[in-house]
Order: sequence, then structure tokens, then C-alpha cells
Amino acid sequence: MSRKHVAGEKRDRAGARRSLYRWLGGVFLGLGTLGIALPLLPTVPFWIMAAFFYARSEPALRDRIYAHPRFGRPVQDFLEHGVLSRRGKIAAVAGIVVGITISVFAFSMPGEIAIIVALCLVPVAVFVLTRPEVVCRVEDGRDG
Repeated sequence: MSRKHVAGEKRDRAGARRSLYRWLGGVFLGLGTLGIALPLLPTVPFWIMAAFFYARSEPALRDRIYAHPRFGRPVQDFLEHGVLSRRGKIAAVAGIVVGITISVFAFSMPGEIAIIVALCLVPVAVFVLTRPEVVCRVEDGRDG
């Protein structure tokens, strides 16, 4: 194989990956946008995923998410600093509890399956609850 051929394959794979990331960003952005109107569908977690994929395929689209007046700051804070607000933590854990409860009672989920689902979601809740709540900004004393 020639170097030119290998370089072309890498470029093709990178282009395919970028297209896949752009498509996934669109899917998550769409789901998050639906969440603005549908109370049980969260917006910020889906937009975090959208911004993550757009950062790797179309940074200008990530920046548009960051610029959103209501949801941009929480998305950016999480992706850049790992920060979740207390309100976001409460909403996430409440969503986990409500989701498990609805699954068990509304869909008659067997007990064993409910336990497995709960065991999978407990680490998610722990992760959410252990994120910092504020961005620590350090002043360096330089004039800017």
C-alpha cells in the first residue's frame, strides 16, 4: 500500500467519523429540543451529548449550544469543568427515581429486572451527586 492510499483511507475514516458525530449531535439536539416542551424528557443531558459530538465534528454548532440563554451555561460548565448545579442534580436523581418507579409500577416490571435496573442506575446517581456544584475560578492577578 502506498502512503498516498493510507493517507486517503485515514482521511475517509476521519470524514466518516465526523459525519457520524454530526448526525449524533443532531439526534441529541433534537431530543433535547423536544425536552423543552415535554416535561419528562430532559433538555440539558441531551444537549450535553449534542455539544460533545459537535465539538468533534462542527465546533460552530457546539458554540451555538453554549450561546443558548437558558441551557448553554449548564452544558458548557459540565463539559468544560464537570460541574452540575444543585438544581440539576436534584432533577437528575428525581428523574432516575421517577423512571424506576414508573418502570416497576406502570409496566409491571418483574422484581429481578427492577433490581438490575436500580443497580445500574445507582452508580449514575452517585456520579451525578459527586460532581462539583460551582466552577472554581482562580484569579491570577494579571490585568486582562
